[in-house]
Amino acid sequence: MKNRENIFDKTEELLYEYRDIDIELREIELQIEEIELYKGCGAINYEERTGQTFKINNPVEKEFLDKEKKLKKLEFEKKRLSIVKERVENALSLLSKDYKKIVELRYLTRPKCSWKKISEYTTMDKSTCSDICLNKIIPELAHILFKYH
Repeated sequence: MKNRENIFDKTEELLYEYRDIDIELREIELQIEEIELYKGCGAINYEERTGQTFKINNPVEKEFLDKEKKLKKLEFEKKRLSIVKERVENALSLLSKDYKKIVELRYLTRPKCSWKKISEYTTMDKSTCSDICLNKIIPELAHILFKYH
């Protein structure tokens, strides 16, 4: 029972994350663009060297490496979110039109619709909507989304 609840929660979490994914992806793209536009400091350093070391003391080199590290992290997150988006879209494509409508209204709209509101949009009563979501839709999505995890 605990595992089923955990899978249910993970599936819901993924659906709520999906709702904001396009906004997050755009924000990451803007951050990447901003970092790439930044020129940084660029001064010549004439200090005496006493021996070879691999420690980075030069502020320009350090800034460059920090910039590359930030870009790499943002690119990783962008790729991760793109994969999550594709996985959710893939799973949603298996649902019937009625089930998709329930998912859209419950998880993908802001603010999320109540079961009463969802029942007004569909031809089902609110307890049927919540039962279908709990016992059919979420397990069907979870089966696809977490089958190989």
